[in-house]
Amino acid sequence: MGGMCQTISIWRNGKKTEPVNVIEQTQNVPPMQYYPHPSLVAPKRNHRGEVHYSTNGQYLSPFSYEEPGSSIFTSTETFSGPYGNRFTEDQIYTLLVDFIIPPGHLFINGFPVLNEATNNVQIFKQCFSNPLVVYSEEKKSNSNKDSSHYSKQINAHERICVRCKSGFFITNDEYLTKDPCYFHWGKLLNHSFSCCKQSPGSIGCTTGKLHVWNGTVDGTNEPLEGFVKTKSSGLGNKQNVFALDCEMCYTVKGLELSRVVILSCTGSIVYDHFVKPDNEVVDYNTRYSGVTESDIHSSTAKSFSNVQSDILKLFTEDTILVGHSLDNDLRVLKILHSKIADTSLIFPHHRGFPFKYSLKHLMWTNFGKNIQTSDSGHNPYEDASSCLDLIYLKIRKQQEIHNSQYSYTMPY
Repeated sequence: MGGMCQTISIWRNGKKTEPVNVIEQTQNVPPMQYYPHPSLVAPKRNHRGEVHYSTNGQYLSPFSYEEPGSSIFTSTETFSGPYGNRFTEDQIYTLLVDFIIPPGHLFINGFPVLNEATNNVQIFKQCFSNPLVVYSEEKKSNSNKDSSHYSKQINAHERICVRCKSGFFITNDEYLTKDPCYFHWGKLLNHSFSCCKQSPGSIGCTTGKLHVWNGTVDGTNEPLEGFVKTKSSGLGNKQNVFALDCEMCYTVKGLELSRVVILSCTGSIVYDHFVKPDNEVVDYNTRYSGVTESDIHSSTAKSFSNVQSDILKLFTEDTILVGHSLDNDLRVLKILHSKIADTSLIFPHHRGFPFKYSLKHLMWTNFGKNIQTSDSGHNPYEDASSCLDLIYLKIRKQQEIHNSQYSYTMPY
């Protein structure tokens, strides 16, 4: 589709920076309202004390490019973004700075951070009361026995299953509660579960081998082990932009990394590997992750320590990471990083913080595109590239706002 060339300027903190050439497409753009960061919105606006989670332990607040190449985009090349915008990676980096989460807001948004007072890594998890419990006769009859027996054992910890909301007991490296988990994998919509159309409180339609948790408890989790921090980029001060998406499985430690995909700002695949978790897998979470047992045990799968080392060579502390709910990704990667452009926060939920829209919802409402439709799980490339689509849409709308604010027409 044709368009006409136009030069616009980047505005930051009231100052004009270098001009950027763009191609303005002659097509309709979905309407978008600009919102402030959700941490700046009145806390718990219309908050009724409840948040629903998907069965992978994440908030349910829930077009791909052509097949990418293997080359890494350089900062001096230009590429055509959505609606024909042509930017270098350095210009994309400059435009994204305005969308980075303020360092003081990382902790409250669930990102792993360093507690400078104790020199320990900590993560904050929002506290929500009255979880929806899935009913089970067998679970009900055994619950009292579990509590009285296991709570007296040394190093026994009670955890809440993210699928059925039942309590269960573990130690640091093994399950004490061996009961199966009866749960509904679908969302609760219009007073019934989408997986089986049963009502809340009904017996779960799906059976898991064991109960599972996401690895964090309500409140502050500290100290956390095995975390590493991205390093300085040195004199070069390389300004990279990458999109990141991780898939996860369940172990006794909670969610652990099972696959990681990293894209350049053009959508090209930079890194894609299955990962062997450090602990025995309880549930591969295939319905959502798309990862199977054979994937993790394949000859090309890497150990977690090798993947973490690879990523530290790719990212620096100046790298901007783009993704959706990246607090979960950085938690399983065990990486401390502060330059985050998170689409779940840039496009905040209408009910305010801490609710979040799913990536699927954002792609449908902003582009009319339906993602995550496969029965075999999510495609991490599709998810990461969708985040790039959303962030470029936000950049374009932000530039339109700046242009309208600083435009002036000479009187005649």
